[in-house]
Amino acid sequence: MPSEFAIRTEPVCRIIVRGEVDAATAPQLEAAIPMSGSVWLDFSAVTFLDSSGLSVLVAAHVAAKERGDRLHVSGLSRGPLRVVQMTQFWDILCAE
Repeated sequence: MPSEFAIRTEPVCRIIVRGEVDAATAPQLEAAIPMSGSVWLDFSAVTFLDSSGLSVLVAAHVAAKERGDRLHVSGLSRGPLRVVQMTQFWDILCAE
């Protein structure tokens, strides 16, 4: 008897983020993250990330998880990567 599979395919929204993600720009990032579907954030061009930006990422992750979707962050450079690692959100936001 063949196996049965339920496959759910939805397009993943990919957002390329550039520059600094701080108190001044975090609201823009928050507004850019869609409220449905999975989201892949490319942070390879982000030079700075503070707690305001991290807060947006965590809130977006929680919202995505509650919907059954996923938020993934990739390409973190040294400074932003350190912020994510120090706060122990690496496994939540960046694990592939």
